[in-house]
Amino acid sequence: AKASGGSVSETSIITQLFEGKLSYDITCLECKTTTYRPESFTVLSLPIPSKSMCSLQDCLKCFFQQDTLTCNNQIHCSCCGTKQDAAVKATLIKAPQIIIFHLKRFEWQGKHERKLSTDICYPLSNLDLSPYSSPLCCKGAEYSLCAVVNHSGFLDDGHYTAFCKHSVTKNWYSFDDAEITEIPNSSVQTNTAYLLFY
Repeated sequence: AKASGGSVSETSIITQLFEGKLSYDITCLECKTTTYRPESFTVLSLPIPSKSMCSLQDCLKCFFQQDTLTCNNQIHCSCCGTKQDAAVKATLIKAPQIIIFHLKRFEWQGKHERKLSTDICYPLSNLDLSPYSSPLCCKGAEYSLCAVVNHSGFLDDGHYTAFCKHSVTKNWYSFDDAEITEIPNSSVQTNTAYLLFY
């Protein structure tokens, strides 16, 4: 990309690997005018729709479903000239090379935050993002899992471990502080998964 001074500015390796783009389609429920707001991301924070068990696809459906903004969340409609209720829907318009999903395992309950230990099933391969993507851009947006960050314990007193897939041998390894061990594919699925890298 060219900077304003004519020199070439370089994008960071983080941007090249992890940056994707969403389009938020915002429709005024009064005049039906739709505006589009693009937004870049490096991590998608996914809600967990069930307390006991769900799939990564359930989390994605929940994130990408249409939402209605009312009351204090109304938008200012430029056509109506006032605040109005609106429908908002996100669409993936640029798929990153590596996509990171943050599973929102902490929620507020009154004045206290608690951890959700929901068992979330996530695929090791063939994660298809085309149902949430613009048909013009993200064809063949299929991903394979390459790493998992796990969180055990509580918000203020926890421990992180990681599972990483070797890019050449395709074997999985567990990283727990200084301890590194090879693990079978079946061990990659845990109810402590916090970040998923595809």
